[in-house]
Amino acid sequence: MIIDSKLNIETGFRFGLLYLIKRKINELGRKMDNMKDRESIIQNYLDGYNSFDVGKMVQDFSEGIVFQNYQNGELTMALKGKQEFSNQAMATCEYFSERKQTILAIRHYPDRTEVDLEYFGVLAKDLSEEMKQGQEIRLNGRSLFVFENNKITKLVDKS
Repeated sequence: MIIDSKLNIETGFRFGLLYLIKRKINELGRKMDNMKDRESIIQNYLDGYNSFDVGKMVQDFSEGIVFQNYQNGELTMALKGKQEFSNQAMATCEYFSERKQTILAIRHYPDRTEVDLEYFGVLAKDLSEEMKQGQEIRLNGRSLFVFENNKITKLVDKS
């Protein structure tokens, strides 16, 4: 009788442990799917950016998107709303004849995804005495994407 009780306890423990392991694996699978979804959404945004397709850029934005741009630690632009972002994005398209953002690294966190980017652009027109038509711009930066229900709710660009 003692042996049977011990076996039942051990068997119950093993089944409980297997259940917890399966649950953890399923949870990790969902997190991996979430990361893949985020990466797909970010890539869609970048594909739109690189091809000057503003509609594609904002396809996965929430209506209340918050956008902030920082240069050298200083806030240079803040926008609120999908329409305001779209208007600004369309206006800046005319400044470049070519542009491309390339992902260097991605880091996922529970509430956000950070992406290290390499930026390349060719000016389509003179913007100042220092920035002339045909000039190439190259820089590295970081973008922070905040998500809710597979929509980008906040985008912060830092260079």
